[in-house]
Amino acid sequence: MTVRRVLIAIILPCLACIQTPRASEPSASSTPSIEIGRVRTLFRVALDIRAGDTALVIPVCDTDALEELFLCSLASELQVQSSQGWVPAPTPRVGPLLGGISLDRAKASVVQPGSSTRFVFQFAKHVYVLGKGQQLRVVVHAWPDEVAMRSNGPKIHIEGPVFTLP
Repeated sequence: MTVRRVLIAIILPCLACIQTPRASEPSASSTPSIEIGRVRTLFRVALDIRAGDTALVIPVCDTDALEELFLCSLASELQVQSSQGWVPAPTPRVGPLLGGISLDRAKASVVQPGSSTRFVFQFAKHVYVLGKGQQLRVVVHAWPDEVAMRSNGPKIHIEGPVFTLP
């Protein structure tokens, strides 16, 4: 082994153990402070979903102060353009996704025939293996009625338009 390889073999494990110093617990007389725990990039994609001749039932996992309807991850999928066509966006690890509640606990949002409703698909960039400039789309799963949604019956797949990851 060369000296360089030996040094790398010794130094790298040591570097992995180094942590940034944490701020000490504030005493009652100290000044206020803020410590950053983590910074993540969160993307929000607003989707106006229009029903055709029949109603669409779409699971919603949450709403915010603006009354926006957040799509459940079990009823939506982020896809990426690849050499094999459109495929699910790859994830570097197995774990929960935003809006990952079961269909039996989700709120059923109904889009009436001929009308549209705005939904929000939200994803954190660190959850997927994505690169700037990649072509993405959201596929939303809907059902003809709430009973079919709750039982995860046959789905209606609605493919969203293509957008580019900033």
